[in-house]
Amino acid sequence: MIRPLDPVSLQLFVAVCEEGSLAAAAARESLVPSALSKRIAALEAEVGLPLLQRRHRGVVPTAAGDALLTRAREVLRALDATRAELGAFVEGAQGSVRLLASPSAMAEALPDDLAQFMARHPRLKVSVEEMVSPQIVRSLRDGAADLGVLWDVGDLSGLHL
Repeated sequence: MIRPLDPVSLQLFVAVCEEGSLAAAAARESLVPSALSKRIAALEAEVGLPLLQRRHRGVVPTAAGDALLTRAREVLRALDATRAELGAFVEGAQGSVRLLASPSAMAEALPDDLAQFMARHPRLKVSVEEMVSPQIVRSLRDGAADLGVLWDVGDLSGLHL
């Protein structure tokens, strides 16, 4: 049976790519290597492509594997952010905003402006992540963030400025 993409499989795939070895990733994730191998095989069956190139000493991601690795990390970060955001509601937050900012914006007035805003809205959970401007634009278009602070990077059509 083919499994749909799921967070555990993505986490295991990331571990394999980071460790460069099924055995090392299995040890890191407290699994037996055969279980990890089956999970990766199911993931490859789901996407219909080999994701890892098996070598004499370990594995490396294929081009498709590299693409999945990038997205898997994004998905896992988003799930972590969701857990943190929901945890904030348990602590009494009444809303949340995900803000992405370029390094130059982070170095300028944003920290002071953000501190003033948060003082006026103490029950609002604000998460801030530093990204380069093109990534901020992509994230805003994909709905992965609420606000972005960046320098002009070209095509900002479709975004509220």
